[in-house]
Amino acid sequence: MCNNNLNDENIIDIINDYVEEECVGGAILIDGEWGTGKTYFIENKVIKELQDKGQKVIYISLYGMTSILDIEKELLINTIPLLKTGKKVPKFIWELLSCGINLKTGINLDDYAQKFEEAFLNSNHEYTKYVIIFDDLERCNIPINSVLGYINKLVEHEKQKVIIIANEKELNKNNFNENKELKNINAYEIFKDTREVNEDDNKNKLDKKEVLDKLDRLVKDIYFNNDYYDEVKEKLIYQTIKYSPNKDEIIKNMISSSKADGEILNILESNKELIIKIFDLNQYFNARTARHVIIKLKSILSKIDNNKLEMYKENEVIENIIKSTTQLIIEMKKSNINHLDKAINEIILIKLGTKYSLKNAYIVKSIIIFLSTSFIDISSLNKELNSLSKELRKLNEDLNKGKNLIPTNYILMSENDVKNNFKEIKSKVENKDENININELKVNIDYFYMLYKDINIITKEELNELVIGIGELIESRPDNFNDIILINSNCYPGYENDQEHIEMLKKLNSYEPRGLKQIIEEETKEIFDENKVLDLARYISDKNDYFFNYKGFLKYFDINKIIIMLEESNNLEKRKLAEAIFSRYSFSNVKDYFEGDKEYIEDLISGLNSLKCDDKIGKFNIKIFINWLKSVLEHLN
Repeated sequence: MCNNNLNDENIIDIINDYVEEECVGGAILIDGEWGTGKTYFIENKVIKELQDKGQKVIYISLYGMTSILDIEKELLINTIPLLKTGKKVPKFIWELLSCGINLKTGINLDDYAQKFEEAFLNSNHEYTKYVIIFDDLERCNIPINSVLGYINKLVEHEKQKVIIIANEKELNKNNFNENKELKNINAYEIFKDTREVNEDDNKNKLDKKEVLDKLDRLVKDIYFNNDYYDEVKEKLIYQTIKYSPNKDEIIKNMISSSKADGEILNILESNKELIIKIFDLNQYFNARTARHVIIKLKSILSKIDNNKLEMYKENEVIENIIKSTTQLIIEMKKSNINHLDKAINEIILIKLGTKYSLKNAYIVKSIIIFLSTSFIDISSLNKELNSLSKELRKLNEDLNKGKNLIPTNYILMSENDVKNNFKEIKSKVENKDENININELKVNIDYFYMLYKDINIITKEELNELVIGIGELIESRPDNFNDIILINSNCYPGYENDQEHIEMLKKLNSYEPRGLKQIIEEETKEIFDENKVLDLARYISDKNDYFFNYKGFLKYFDINKIIIMLEESNNLEKRKLAEAIFSRYSFSNVKDYFEGDKEYIEDLISGLNSLKCDDKIGKFNIKIFINWLKSVLEHLN
């Protein structure tokens, strides 16, 4: 029997009933994927609950154990404190203890194995009746059949209450690679016999790869799909509980147990929902990663100048630290970022749909170095946070221009007042009022969408006219293009999967200042005229925010000029420019930002293929560059 969708309290109730009911046999299996917090839940809730009810609990991790004797040693070690209470004790154990031997140092008990087993299992059952918890079953190096057979003996013959913690999907994998050569030989003999029976002519001949693929599948069928486990499980397991993490409870407990100072503890507690939201936006949760986030945030916050903490809370510096730190740790744990420069240059906050513009200024370099190396330069950190504070203050001042346009208390207004307010905003947009803040309109676009979709105060035509008006406003302000942010549907809870809403955002994000290409051409004119390849590579890296904000990179450059430049460059220059161009596309959701670059990448590949180069190293660099670009196209397609 398997139970899904149970919360922590439900699971504890089931365990209490199981432990207290003497006539119930079998073990309980708590199944959950790695990192969901099963062990944390057992150690911090289940064991505490059982002990509070007077139960004796033995917790044993099976991680790395290689024999049943390892399990028996751990059982012995865990019962020693209880054995000292004067209960019936096998004589040989007291003899070992009287010699002052520390059993945890790994004394060789092999000679005592048989005697121990008899003594332990035949001792006074009053003290052997514990709740025994076996964790990490899938990480055990003992054959799964042997482990389950031993546990079954404890449950069936010794009437022990046993809880098993495991990730069922990973069972058998540890032992699967043992004696692989013998398994392959056996599978080959079976395969050969089958071929001899079925092979009537030459049509059935297989090439080497097909033979190896068939052998690999055969080995898995024979040894990995363990029917014995299913049979024993049916007999041994009284109830299977599917464990799903309670993120709110896990992070709350981790924060409260972090031993942070009062003010830092308050900051972490008040931002708990933000941390959870970032995990949710990534569709990822791992208890160990969450613990890592809390530990690192505690360390960072403790290094901040105490005199500025309050100011940093007010101007969103603290919020920015929590967002960027949490997101970066998630990216590192998921192996999306494995290099410091990559982390700095690619601005990991794009996944958050953050309201901040995507500039390096909003990623604190000292924090990234700390997460990568565990070293934090306190002086640099506080200087960078001070600069960040000024940036955010300026951004908020800009956002507040004309902010009264959008009412925060619309729910208290009459229908006519809301309609008139919308007409006023639409009129100012269409007249390109210079005091209108574009970011404020874009960030709050869901307000206008709600007026159309949920409240029906405005029509779809009026909403489209407003979107077009905002787009034309963007196009009319080429000098401000750096400050116009990109938005995505993850910013708006409730509309994430609304296709009409998604299409509206795509349309809104498609607008860009008409002067952008012209500005880039002006800034790179001298670079191309004087064939400064390394300067172009630096320019591409430094202007990262240009390309992210406007969903395009190569489309702003003359591809023919790049090819001519490469033709006249040395190998160092070829390599550096190739790395700079490729790095613009080296992030997981590249398609969301640079899908419009496909034809320009294809043009660049075509140009590189026709490039004349007599130097063999140069040819090799061009070949690598082409392969990089082809991999980008695969992601974009």
